[in-house]
Amino acid sequence: MFSLEILNQIVPGDLTKGYEIAGTGTIDQNGNVGQIGGIRDKIIAAHHGKIDIFFCPADINPGDMNTKDILDEAKKKGYNIRIIPVKTMQEALDFLKALPSKAA
Repeated sequence: MFSLEILNQIVPGDLTKGYEIAGTGTIDQNGNVGQIGGIRDKIIAAHHGKIDIFFCPADINPGDMNTKDILDEAKKKGYNIRIIPVKTMQEALDFLKALPSKAA
């Protein structure tokens, strides 16, 4: 999310298009998003922060559980947050570029 915010500060326009966006994950020098711990707590915090869209690390390898865990937690709690699993920063950017502006 820090990487996306830095990019948002240097490109014209607003990448968020009026949505409240949060997310988590590691990122390597090639833009690959990696798994993290505590994702269930992060979706709870996102809910309390009135987040519209949450980027999470996609489950790629055997044993990866970020996407499964966050979707499970959001469903159990009844959260209305759009959860977007991503493998790379580019996938997050592509999603944001295709996102329509939020209706006021």
